[in-house]
Amino acid sequence: MDKEELLLIDSLKERIDYLYANLKDNEIKEYKNNYPFAHINFSNFISEDLLKKINKHFPSPEQIKWRSFQNNLEIKLASQTRNDIPEFILKVLDEFNSEIFLNYLGKLTGIENLLPDFSYLGGGLHSIPKGGKLGIHTDFGYHNLNNQTVYRRVNFLLYLNFDWEDEYGGHLELWDSNTKTSAKKVLPLAGNVVIFNTDSDSFHGHPLPLNCPEDRQRRSLALYYYTKEKPNKQINNDTIFI
Repeated sequence: MDKEELLLIDSLKERIDYLYANLKDNEIKEYKNNYPFAHINFSNFISEDLLKKINKHFPSPEQIKWRSFQNNLEIKLASQTRNDIPEFILKVLDEFNSEIFLNYLGKLTGIENLLPDFSYLGGGLHSIPKGGKLGIHTDFGYHNLNNQTVYRRVNFLLYLNFDWEDEYGGHLELWDSNTKTSAKKVLPLAGNVVIFNTDSDSFHGHPLPLNCPEDRQRRSLALYYYTKEKPNKQINNDTIFI
């Protein structure tokens, strides 16, 4: 990495320190009480300069060996392994797995002893082309981490899309598990972050095909956090679509 990139990583560390030191009681309350399930969303979560640099390094659909999903439920690309992720973006992801950020998430969500996954199974880089979609679903709930079964508890999604028009679609939708209807939509605009609990009630996705220009993709970074302790709420063995 060059000097500019190292400074941006340092600024991210400072930003994470600030988030932890300045986490507000009303944010904790909002997370717990938000409808349709525990979540919170932020805008401008990290700096514009950092977002631009992530985008500069973000691989195109042709640049790496993506895992490709092409079926009636999902049309998307996802990074396969840690080794597929460019060095700078990997450093950003690893900062979101740092001890101080885990402490921030634990305090925000009320879920203690969160564990990171540095392999980024199912997460890492997500890229969705024009016409792509992700059906409404709940996530897989188990993972083998260091030869131990752990339980998925929290999702962290960071969107990277500058000048993303509402008409392009791709809003993250959070659905009510009882009525099976959309309760909240979040535009995947650069700097927007959504953090939410992962369990059998946390239905989410973007079910309508993207209407963006051919040369655009809906880009995001995704991180998942786990605990050794099994949660009280039901979790899924695998991803379940509705």
